[in-house]
Amino acid sequence: MPPYLLCLVALLVCIATSAPPARCESSFWLTPQASYYQVQLPEYAPMAMRAAAGINKLVERLTCEDGDTAGPLAEMTVGWQSQGALFFEAQGFYTSMTSEQNDLFDSDPPIRVGWFPIDGTQGPVGLGSSHDVTTHASRDVKNYGGRLIVGWDVPLNDQISIRPFVGYSGMELNQDFSFQGHEIQPSYQTMSLDEEVDATYHGLIGGSKIVFDTGDIVAHLSGSVSVYNVHAEYKGYQVSSNPYTVHASDTEDEFCAGVTLEGGVSRRISNWTLGLSAGANYLSYVPRIIASDKSTSAGTRDGKPSHIGDGESYGWKIGMNVSCAF
Repeated sequence: MPPYLLCLVALLVCIATSAPPARCESSFWLTPQASYYQVQLPEYAPMAMRAAAGINKLVERLTCEDGDTAGPLAEMTVGWQSQGALFFEAQGFYTSMTSEQNDLFDSDPPIRVGWFPIDGTQGPVGLGSSHDVTTHASRDVKNYGGRLIVGWDVPLNDQISIRPFVGYSGMELNQDFSFQGHEIQPSYQTMSLDEEVDATYHGLIGGSKIVFDTGDIVAHLSGSVSVYNVHAEYKGYQVSSNPYTVHASDTEDEFCAGVTLEGGVSRRISNWTLGLSAGANYLSYVPRIIASDKSTSAGTRDGKPSHIGDGESYGWKIGMNVSCAF
């Protein structure tokens, strides 16, 4: 099923975030979910503030997209609990988001606005004149994955239980960037840039959920920590009216941690639960693009081509939930 149809079905069933039934007599539960999700990703800074003296060495990179992105989040959980305390869950999620930003950068000698060739090997160093530059940047984000967990339901009394769990967690985080820069005074130089940075996460997850169940009302609070091995790949393609056309690529492997916290309140109606929930997450490594500060022109030989750097992300979600036990 296409992701947008999955999201629509989830919305029609009920706008959702997971809250599986607690200590239900039934063995299986199914929870379609949809939420509003907002995430702060690393900034995108392909432009350069450059010193007018000499050969226009880098002074500072200029942010053209701030990384604040929001959109719908679709999730699905399938769970099974034995007649004892052992339970299993398979969970999946998908989100697709787009953000755009327009800027006008003023050149004011001795500071100039421009860029460098992303592969660092071309003679032309892009703009560096006293003219102003207008820019447009867009970021398309696709983030999807899932986890398989096994846990144990430990009742503390008739209403409260703790559900510790461990398992596997994996996901893909793909970011595609499109950028255009235009000099707004003669000689009207232009630059277009298409870049992507994709990351694959595989790791282990452990956590616990506290459930308060009065029969009609169910409240829960859960937290988890994940440890991931991450493989990231970068590709870039740049066209400038200088003129030059260049490609660049890079790879990186890292370890990182992820933390999630979720909570909610549900109303049980027969084998159904309906409610509200919210959550937050943190990821200690998200690949970011570090723009080139190098060309073969004299004075910029010590820089680097565009490459992968380290960033992080913070996100939160809010929605409603529906779950069916059978």
